[in-house]
Amino acid sequence: MRQRNVNLWLSLIFLIFSVIVYITAIGYDPMPSKFPKLLAIICAILALFLMAGALVKTKREDDTVAEHNGSYSMMLLVCVSMVGYAAMLKFAGYIPSSIVMMIAVGWFLGFRKFRFLLVISIITVLIVYGVFGLLLGVPLPIPFFIE
Repeated sequence: MRQRNVNLWLSLIFLIFSVIVYITAIGYDPMPSKFPKLLAIICAILALFLMAGALVKTKREDDTVAEHNGSYSMMLLVCVSMVGYAAMLKFAGYIPSSIVMMIAVGWFLGFRKFRFLLVISIITVLIVYGVFGLLLGVPLPIPFFIE
């Protein structure tokens, strides 16, 4: 019952958020408003799927999910790693901070193949850096000793 209520409230919050974003984007110029409108529509559709899934679940399925999600330690560790990531960005820069954060989050969520985590983290971070840092020219944080 608890997981069902959480999903219902989350879907309602996301639905309200997407409506607010869409209404706000209407006031933008036509070209810049396309991306926020698209994100708002996608968020609303996913929120409706979450809401429908929460309403359709049977009591037995709901209890099983609640048993597995009873521990909040994983969520707390991921939140702490995000705060650590934000603090690390200023000193270590984007690439090392992101690799460490991805490995930490994967580990906290129960994935124990360190080499695989390391390889996937490096590849993902380098792809994101290539797209945003090199291709699009978005300034990403660099280490303090390079500035």
